[in-house]
Amino acid sequence: MKIALLSATALAGSLLSGPAMALDTSSLKVCGDGANWPPFHYKKGENIEGYDIDVLNAIFQNSGVDVSVDLPPWKRCVFE
Repeated sequence: MKIALLSATALAGSLLSGPAMALDTSSLKVCGDGANWPPFHYKKGENIEGYDIDVLNAIFQNSGVDVSVDLPPWKRCVFE
């Protein structure tokens, strides 16, 4: 019984993890609501700045992941 349960768990894990490993991890698109929430995130001219952006850049700076941030209205952010 334990062997069958272990085998089923291993099979399910391998089947479910396949699509996750196929994801493109070279870029990350972050979407926030269009409202400015200084000091967390806000538009300054054409740039998006703030504490949240600084933390994201610090986390991914050595990983080779290109982080892009956009602040459209929340409804559009959820559906894109």
